[in-house]
Amino acid sequence: MTNLYSDGIVNISIRDGVTRIELFSIKSVPDNNEKKETLDSSGVLYLPVTGFLRLHDQINKAISDMQDKGLIKRADGK
Repeated sequence: MTNLYSDGIVNISIRDGVTRIELFSIKSVPDNNEKKETLDSSGVLYLPVTGFLRLHDQINKAISDMQDKGLIKRADGK
């Protein structure tokens, strides 16, 4: 099994029934005595469309669970 860390998603595309999710990590690089943050590719995740839809459902459930536990709040205050 491969473990992968990502700070987020930079792009999602679907073609021929396959979902391609491009992941990124934030990297700090020195730039004229300052540290600048840049996005660096951290991998690509391929899922069939049905797997992508299951992922969507699981993410929504995880978000709802975090809201119920008071770990996060919706931006609109609901």
